[in-house]
Amino acid sequence: MIYLFTLLIVVGATAALWWLLTVTQSPRGRALRQLADQLGAEYRQYAALDLDVRQAGFDLVHQSQIRHGRHQLHGLQQQRTFKILDLPTIEQQGILEQTLIILDCQQSHCGDFSLQVRKRRNRSDHFVDEQPTALKDILRQELPAELNGYRVRAAKPHALEIQLLRPLAEWLQQHPDTCIELRHPLLLIYKPATLLEPDSLLYALQQSITLAERIEHHAHNHAE
Repeated sequence: MIYLFTLLIVVGATAALWWLLTVTQSPRGRALRQLADQLGAEYRQYAALDLDVRQAGFDLVHQSQIRHGRHQLHGLQQQRTFKILDLPTIEQQGILEQTLIILDCQQSHCGDFSLQVRKRRNRSDHFVDEQPTALKDILRQELPAELNGYRVRAAKPHALEIQLLRPLAEWLQQHPDTCIELRHPLLLIYKPATLLEPDSLLYALQQSITLAERIEHHAHNHAE
């Protein structure tokens, strides 16, 4: 009898928690949950960043000082693992949020790299340690004209210039003000201080997958 009573309490508490989360969920949360169902993905609310994302060494995550995403989708699209999450960051103008798209990207020939919009790039302060694996800046005069508004850094600058700068520039022409960062084997894509609307996320995910495929294709061809 005691065990039955305990089981009823646990079931009741679980049902109450589920009801509370459902009732208090924002319209964005409900829309993202529906998108997760459409994609066959897992949806989590107020989720701690997954270990692979925390250990990847992304500049944005390192400098954000926040280790939880407000919403996260995790699934498989076009045979590629993806994560979509809303991540707040602490900056001088306050707390800003942006939607991150993170994909598996099996490219290591030209090393890690980062392309950040200059006018909105995050800046470290005295409370944030410097990244242990600093990337090297590529000088503006060495960049394609389409990347003049970007700060471009790479572990292997010469390899990036030869293999990927042109396809990256072409993709960014179609998707301006977007930041790209590769920390093998994860590719991060986002627009600073921009929450993508739920009804545009599927298109953004497809475009991000196209970029990952382009990166892998060009790097593979040069490796051969």
